[in-house]
Amino acid sequence: MAPSPRNQPAAPPSPVWLRALGAAGALAIIGASIVLSTEPVAAAGLEPFASCDDLRAHLEEAAGFAYGGAGRDDAGVATTGAPSAAMDQAESAGAGDGGTNTQVAGIDELDVVEVLADGRILAVRDDRVLLVDAAGAQVLATLPVPPGSQITFDDERSVLWAVGTDWQSTTLMRSAVEGDAFTGTASWSVAGRLVDLRRAGGAVHLVVVDEDIVPMELGPAGSASAGDGAVPFAGTSPVACDQVLHSPLPGGPATTLVATFTAAGELGPVAATEIVGAGDNVLVTDTALYVSTPSYDGDQPVTGIHRFDLDGLTLTGSGSVTGRLLNQFSLDEHAGHLRAAVTVADPGFIGRPMPVEPGIGIGIDDSAGGAADEPVAPSAAAEPPRPETTLAPPSSEPTTSAPATTAPSTTTTLEPSTTTTEATTTTEAPTTSEPSTTTTAPTTVVPSTAPTGGALNEIVMFDLDGALDVVGRSPRFGHDGETLQGIRFAGDVAYAVTFLQTDPLYVIDVSDPSAPQVLGQLEIPGFSAYLHPISATQVIGFGPGPETGVLARLFDVSDPAAPRLLDTVTIATDSPVVYDHHALRADGDRLLVAANDWVAERPSRCGPLATDQGQLDELQRRIDEQYRRLEGQTVDQVPPELQELQRQADELSGCVYPSSFPQARIVTLTPAGNSLGASILETEAGEAQRVLPLGDGYLVVGPQITRVGPTGATEAVLG
Repeated sequence: MAPSPRNQPAAPPSPVWLRALGAAGALAIIGASIVLSTEPVAAAGLEPFASCDDLRAHLEEAAGFAYGGAGRDDAGVATTGAPSAAMDQAESAGAGDGGTNTQVAGIDELDVVEVLADGRILAVRDDRVLLVDAAGAQVLATLPVPPGSQITFDDERSVLWAVGTDWQSTTLMRSAVEGDAFTGTASWSVAGRLVDLRRAGGAVHLVVVDEDIVPMELGPAGSASAGDGAVPFAGTSPVACDQVLHSPLPGGPATTLVATFTAAGELGPVAATEIVGAGDNVLVTDTALYVSTPSYDGDQPVTGIHRFDLDGLTLTGSGSVTGRLLNQFSLDEHAGHLRAAVTVADPGFIGRPMPVEPGIGIGIDDSAGGAADEPVAPSAAAEPPRPETTLAPPSSEPTTSAPATTAPSTTTTLEPSTTTTEATTTTEAPTTSEPSTTTTAPTTVVPSTAPTGGALNEIVMFDLDGALDVVGRSPRFGHDGETLQGIRFAGDVAYAVTFLQTDPLYVIDVSDPSAPQVLGQLEIPGFSAYLHPISATQVIGFGPGPETGVLARLFDVSDPAAPRLLDTVTIATDSPVVYDHHALRADGDRLLVAANDWVAERPSRCGPLATDQGQLDELQRRIDEQYRRLEGQTVDQVPPELQELQRQADELSGCVYPSSFPQARIVTLTPAGNSLGASILETEAGEAQRVLPLGDGYLVVGPQITRVGPTGATEAVLG
C-alpha cells in the first residue's frame, strides 16, 4: 500500500488508495486486455548469497547502475555506526492486550492507543506517548517518541514498545511503565522504512524495507575491498551481507529486514534475517512469521511468500504465486496450510474502481424501480481557490469541492432492492435507530458494459511441509476486470469482495486445501473494503456506499450458497475503519467505530450568508471590470486598487465558502438478530481515529485526545 495508511495514525478525508485511483483508472481498458497464465509460478526458494560481492552485483544489476562507497563489516554492523536513536523526531478477529482489533488472536498489532489492565490509557499524540488516568481526566506521564509513532503494550511485563519511521530510517523504543512513570527507556534505529511490527508475548518482530540503497564504505579484509560497491540499510542491518537471502525471481534494488527484540536485556535484535525484495504484507501466528515480496516474472506480477520460524527466524519454506495481495488479510494460516487471496494482475493497471466527484454517486438507474441506500446529506463545500494576481480575468465562479469519502464511478440497474435507513443522529443524547430492512431475495445487479479482463481473483492454498508448494486453488471469481477490495478468512470459509462496476460478496469454501470452491455470491451497489466476521453466520462489511458516505452492512452467511444483506446503516461522511481495521473496537457485545463528518464553520466576523454572497458577487464584478480595462496593457505591478479588491474578495470567500474540518461521530453497533442495532452520537470533538469507552462517556483519540460525555459534549482536552 502507498504510505501504508495502516502505518499512519492520521486518517485522510478519504482512503489513500481511493483518492489515488484516477491515473490507474485511465489505464484500466488497456490493462484489461492482458492475457495471464493460469499456471502456478514455480516455488521461489531462498538461499544466501555466496559472498558480499554477489549481493552487490545483484543490487547493481537490479538498479541498472553501479554503486560506489562503503558498507558493513563481516558481522553486518555499520563501520561508521548506526544512526542515533535520538531522532527527535485471524482466522477470526482477535484482540491485543490493550483491546486493539487484530487479525490473529494473541498477536498484538501497532495502534495509537492501548488500555492497561488497570484501566489507564496509553495514547499517541504527535511526538509523544501520554499515560492517562483511568478516568481520562489527567495526563500522568509523557514519553517523547518519533513523530507518527505507533505502540503496543505488554501488560504482563509492563513494557511499552513504540516505533516510528520517517521513510528514511526507523526507530524502535522500549520503555517500562512503573507506577505513573516511564522508566528504563532505550531505543534502536535502522535505515529504511517501517513495514510493520507485531508482538507475540514478550517479543516484538519488526519488518523494515530499504529501497534507497546508498554508497557506503566496505568492511575489513575478508568481506570485500573498499570502494567496490554498496549493501543495503546503510550498514545498519544486523545481518551480514553474505547472509542475505534471495530467490530465483527478479528483484529490485531493495531488501527487507526482519528482526526480533525481547522485553529484557539490552535493546537489540536477538534474531534477524534479510531478504532481497521490498516486503509489503506480514502475517504472524504463534509459531511463524510470513512476509510477502512482490516482483515480476517477465510482464507478470508475482508475489513471493516466505515463512520463518518465530523462534529464531529460521527460514522454513518459501514459495510464490502469480498476482498481488490486497493487504494483510490476504494471508491466513489454518490447519497446516497457508491461504492467499490474490488478484492475478497488477491492480495498478487492471480493474481498479474509478473515483467520482463527491456527491455524484455511482449512477443508480431508478427507472428499473429499484432504490439505492438513502443518500447522505451533502457535505459542506471546501474553500474555493483564491483569485490569482494576474492580468487575465479570473473566473467569476469559484470551484468548490467537499472532502468526503468518494464512491467509485459505475452504472448499475437494480432488480429487487434492499431498503435501508440512516441511523438518527443527535447532539443531546445518543439515539438508537432500528433501520428497516427487507430480507427477501438478495439484491441482484445487471452490470453495465465494463472493460473485458476476465475473472482476475482466486484463493491459492500452500502446504507448510518444507517449500510452500501450491496444493490447490479456487476457480477465478469476480466480473471481468474486477479486483479484490476486501478479503477475510474465517475457519473453513473465506469472504471476498470485488469491485469495478458492481459489488459482489463471495463466500468461498476453503475446507479442502486441494479444491477450494466458490459457494455463493451477493451483488449490491458500493463495496465493502473491511470485512469483520461476528459469528459463524454473520459478517459486517464497511465501505463506501452508492452515494457518498461510509456504510456498515450486516450480511447473513448462514447459507453459503445464498448470502443475504440483512441491514445497512450510513455511519458518517468518512470513517478510518474502511482502510484501518483498528478504528473498530469491541466492547462487550457492542462494536465502537470511529467516524467523522466534515462540517463547515463560518468565521465569526462574517455577516448573513446572503449579504456576504451579494458582496462577493459585486466585488468579483468590479475585479472583472478592472481586468478588462488592463487587457493589452503592459504593467510593472497589479494596481493597488485591484490588489485591494482581491484582498476583500479573498476575505469574503472564507465566509461564503468556509473551510471544512472533521468532527467526531461515535458509532455503536450492537448486532442482534437481523439488525445492526446502530446508534450514532455526534460530538464536539475534532477528528476521531479511535474511540474508547470511558465510564458513561468516551475518549476520542485523534490529532487531539478528547474526553466527551454521554451527550457528546467535550469535557476535557488532554495533552
